[in-house]
Amino acid sequence: MQPHLPHHSSISNTELPHRRAPTTSYAPHRTQDTIGGIMTIERNRSRPDDPRPANNVSADSGLGLIEIIISMFLISLLAIAFIPVMVSAIRSSSLNSTVATATRLVSQAVDNARTRGAADCAAAQLLNTETDATDAQGITLRVTTRVPAVGVCVNGSAMTVTVVAIDLADASATPIADARTQIFLRTAP
Repeated sequence: MQPHLPHHSSISNTELPHRRAPTTSYAPHRTQDTIGGIMTIERNRSRPDDPRPANNVSADSGLGLIEIIISMFLISLLAIAFIPVMVSAIRSSSLNSTVATATRLVSQAVDNARTRGAADCAAAQLLNTETDATDAQGITLRVTTRVPAVGVCVNGSAMTVTVVAIDLADASATPIADARTQIFLRTAP
């Protein structure tokens, strides 16, 4: 004999153990993609105890306009602080290049005076020269080689040759590079 089962019409849905009210599921559930008919897995991210919205984006996530403006302001302050240092470095580099070119030209003029030499005071006057040269920055340099006048010169002794390089644009004519050397004058025949 079979046990007597109660009639379903007399029991409500809430009294049945297998019938529960719908709740939010934490487990993944399957939904069907409408485009390709492929089954995909999605997660339901909303929990009753989670204060965040269902799309997991909090109210204070990301950068706002104020944060971006403040960061741009701080970066610009750093840039402004380094501009004088960079300008000074560029000027110093340009000046060093000009000094190196002037030093090279003076050295060449001194070597030329030593190589050519002079037999006597009259021939030494041919060493008096002025040459112009332009460096890599476009600065025109004048290299001047000077020897003592014939009246001061003594044959059979050493004579000082002075070579000076100046910037033609500089009104004060301050030497950029200079050098001195001595050459021996032979006794006139």
